[in-house]
This record gives sequence, C-alpha cells and structure tokens, in this order.
Amino acid sequence: MKAAVVGWVFPAAVAALTTAVAFNVGAPPAVAKGVAAGAGLAALQATLSTAALRWAWDRSYFWWVWAAGVFLRLAAFALVAFAALQFTQLSFVATMTSMVGFTTVFLVVESATCLKG
Repeated sequence: MKAAVVGWVFPAAVAALTTAVAFNVGAPPAVAKGVAAGAGLAALQATLSTAALRWAWDRSYFWWVWAAGVFLRLAAFALVAFAALQFTQLSFVATMTSMVGFTTVFLVVESATCLKG
C-alpha cells in the first residue's frame, strides 16, 4: 500500500509545487500555463499508470501492462505536442519540457515503488 501512496502522492505534490512556482516567479502566462499543463498531464499519467500496475500486480500479464503504460506515454507526448502547437496558446517548449521531464521522473518513481511491492 505504501508503494501506491508514493505513486499517487509524489506526482501530485510535485506537479502542484511546480505549478505554484511557475505562476509565482513572474513567468509569462503562456510559459506558466505550459508548465502547469505539462506537469498536470504527467501527474495524471502517473496516477493512471500506478493504478494499472497495482491492479495487474498478481496477474501473469503484469509486464504487458507496464509496457503498455510506457507506450501510451509516448503516444501522449505526440498528441500533446500536436495539440500544443495547433490548438493552444501554451508555450510549446515549456509544455513539452515539463511533461517529458516529469513523466521520466514519475515513471522511475512508480516503477521503483511498484516493483518493490
């Protein structure tokens, strides 16, 4: 259970802290909103992935669920990149940098906590 809490609380706390900092350091609104969007989407991915990994823990296809989560994150990168460029006023660099960076950190944390059991 501790692993699930770390997998859910850590991403949410980091995303909230980063969003607060981005809005309070005087960054342009497009950059601050881009950082918030990237961090929020990464936290959402981590939450869904942690839930899926906890669900699949005792099943024979656990590794398939883990691999599907990694693949779906790559698909999310592509969709967010397209949406950020075509349909929003968000800073593309801020959105993608925060999303890719946080997704990487969250993936390591959730994999480490879930694989520990």
